[in-house]
Amino acid sequence: PLPLTLRLHGRHALVTGAARGLGWAIAQGLAQAGATVWLNGRDAAALDDAAARLRAATPWVRSLMRAQRRLQQRRPPLAPRSPRSFHRGA
Repeated sequence: PLPLTLRLHGRHALVTGAARGLGWAIAQGLAQAGATVWLNGRDAAALDDAAARLRAATPWVRSLMRAQRRLQQRRPPLAPRSPRSFHRGA
């Protein structure tokens, strides 16, 4: 790793697409700089794996996928609508 002069202790960062690629690299850099990193992504298994790998190096990692799952369990799903129900007078 490159030497970092950036110090982000006490700061929070949200990284989307954090399970792989550029998002993963950004999440690593922010965590190494001391930020509390919130990971988000579409693949729950890959996101959990990425969070575990980052937590092994730093304690400043949180996963939003788990928070989203908890919210979805508490909130009833929206009723499906037909395309006609969005038009006036339908």
